[in-house]
Amino acid sequence: MENLMIFLLVILGGVHGAPKTNLDNKIQSKCNNGKPADVFFLLDSSSSIWQVDYEIQLQFISDVIDMFTIAPNHTRVAVSAFSHFYRPFIRFDSYNTKEQLKEAVLNVRYLSGSTYTGDALKKMRTRGFKNARPGVAHIGIVLTDGASANKEKTKEEAEKLKSMGVYLFAIGVGSKFDMNELIDIGSKPSEDFVYDVDKYNMLDSIRETLAIKACTVESITEAPLLQMDQPACGLKGTADMMFCFDSAATGTARSKIVYNFITEITDEFNMNDGDGIRVGIMSRNCHEHDIHLDDYIQKDELMGAINSIEFQGMGPILHNMRKHGFKESHGGRTEARKIAVLFVDEETEKLDFVFQEAAEARSQGIEVYVVSIGNVDVDVLRKIASEPVGSHVIKVSSYDDVPLLKEDFVNSVCEDL
Repeated sequence: MENLMIFLLVILGGVHGAPKTNLDNKIQSKCNNGKPADVFFLLDSSSSIWQVDYEIQLQFISDVIDMFTIAPNHTRVAVSAFSHFYRPFIRFDSYNTKEQLKEAVLNVRYLSGSTYTGDALKKMRTRGFKNARPGVAHIGIVLTDGASANKEKTKEEAEKLKSMGVYLFAIGVGSKFDMNELIDIGSKPSEDFVYDVDKYNMLDSIRETLAIKACTVESITEAPLLQMDQPACGLKGTADMMFCFDSAATGTARSKIVYNFITEITDEFNMNDGDGIRVGIMSRNCHEHDIHLDDYIQKDELMGAINSIEFQGMGPILHNMRKHGFKESHGGRTEARKIAVLFVDEETEKLDFVFQEAAEARSQGIEVYVVSIGNVDVDVLRKIASEPVGSHVIKVSSYDDVPLLKEDFVNSVCEDL
């Protein structure tokens, strides 16, 4: 069978590497002789998992990877993590050798936060397998340590995956998982697809079973032809999106980085001849402080005019965005979702004015996202971004890293578009 997606939901923590056994070698031989596959690991990185257990979890993934032949024309692996948000770390085409892949896995960063398994399942369905190869087995392994924050959404997203021919394996560890939820997630029969382990350090007891199932699941049952769901941002809903930043304070070089980023982002949008997403930019490129040659002929008047110039920063940009950016005369649509994306760094000034305008924007139904660049105080972000702040703030350490935000931005802003 050619078109198969297999999805293993593993509710667990991890185990340190163990030496290979004869059974390991047999399993590896079986996997080596099997069909090519794209394997996607989705890691629970919520606060309920201790750092030491998270590291064990990474080692467990590395041990499972060791059972497969990693090559562009055989098995490929991708890795993402989730808590209350979803963050990709390794794409299917990131590494072509087992050694490089395992090293990268052991360095996947811990996130912390709540356990939004349903949201993560949705992101896997709509984005995680976007770059998977057609005609090969698609295997997903999600690691989490407990019950999800929204059990109905988790069940709903699991059903969507299974209706697409996705096979779900649910393996619980510890005492905090909900067995009924695992059964809802797992494919049928439950005895083949649902497992539980008492402790993190007992995960090694399921490693061989997991590998066998992953390599031989095609013989368990037949799956319908998988139709990959690859929605474009703006395919499901309309949005008017205004990007705002202070080009005067940012400077030419950094402004170019922001403009390039906006260009890259809009490439992910379904603009659909104006019916999907519409984009505007307010960056304070204006001439309100220009002085012409014939404006002043007296030195004192000229010096007074220069000294009276006041640069107010981001506040006026937000004011103009709120007052004029979404007007019908400027292309705004009454039925469209209104989104403002603000670029803020540690040098952003006149914060009281910014807070006031951001609050006014939110009260008018404008959803405010913040791209936080550098060491911006968290209280500043809370006063600007819409709720929940965690999903409306996207952080990056410097302007040089802004281009790396593309996938995080799309995942955050485009979830329901």
